Amino acid sequence: MPHDCRDALVDFVRSWSAKTDIPVCRFLPWIGIGASKFHDWKGRFGKVNEHNAWLPRDHWLTEDEKQRIAAFARGHPFEGYRRLTFMMLDANQVACSPASVYRVLKGAGLLAGQSPSPSKKGTGFVQPFATPRALARGHQLPQHCRHFLFSVRHP
Repeated sequence: MPHDCRDALVDFVRSWSAKTDIPVCRFLPWIGIGASKFHDWKGRFGKVNEHNAWLPRDHWLTEDEKQRIAAFARGHPFEGYRRLTFMMLDANQVACSPASVYRVLKGAGLLAGQSPSPSKKGTGFVQPFATPRALARGHQLPQHCRHFLFSVRHP
């Protein structure tokens, strides 16, 4: 509900309660809102709806700082995020925590070892190679593995 509608409803209930000497708690069921909701609205009277919204904080990294972190990491590709943090601090680039550097690098895909291996899910079970003993007992290798027989056999 927009804050002006919310404030209008609070004003309406207050004014008619004062004019008629009917307590506020009697108006609320007639209007169809609960007492806790009304008192919550009363506490936020005159304010813009800010609940559950991200409010920028003064200690958050700016986009410029995030770009400088990413550029510094590209210039030092073999350094870890913790070492990069203190190198940037020494070079007067960006002053932030190692956790912030980690989040920025992770978001930019610049963390070492971040190349995911393809999943083998759904490829089925692959039989292990047969041992020479199993071959002697008559077990067969799968067709795609038969070229290994030449390296296992001895004349």
